[in-house]
Amino acid sequence: ANPKTNQAITAISQQQDGPASVVALKAYFDANPQVAGDIQRLQQPLAALSVRCKLPVTLPQVFGLMQAAQQGPATPVAQNAGVTAGDPGRLPPTPAGMR
Repeated sequence: ANPKTNQAITAISQQQDGPASVVALKAYFDANPQVAGDIQRLQQPLAALSVRCKLPVTLPQVFGLMQAAQQGPATPVAQNAGVTAGDPGRLPPTPAGMR
């Protein structure tokens, strides 16, 4: 984990899409060749899998997934449908005709 790199890449990823964000990312990697190498090594298995499975996966998609994973698991809304906060161990009543 590299907090400075995480902060820089997160800030760049929040910029508006387009040439400016690409230039900023390239400038960061040019100024930090060790980080650029680390990212390339991380990307190699993904690129190989993408080619092997004929499923294009991009580095920005991976960054998005990593960011989502760092924010913690999200509880799907449907999972808690009908369950009251006061009695988490009790199932909701079965609607008539569905027994």
